[in-house]
Amino acid sequence: MPTPTKFPPILLRRATGLVAVAVFGTAGAAIAQDGDLRTVDLEMYLELESVSDPQISPDGTEIV
Repeated sequence: MPTPTKFPPILLRRATGLVAVAVFGTAGAAIAQDGDLRTVDLEMYLELESVSDPQISPDGTEIV
């Protein structure tokens, strides 16, 4: 026997849809406003540094 819900299923679907539109709409707007997006070219790739064994400094203020 199904358990009764507090909200009718149609309300839950509408609320889920509205939340999805709000989340994806604001994310898309934030990406569209950022005009400083750059692709990684060969020069940038070669300047990247690799970290293989990060450790916390003795005083605990930095990761070295």
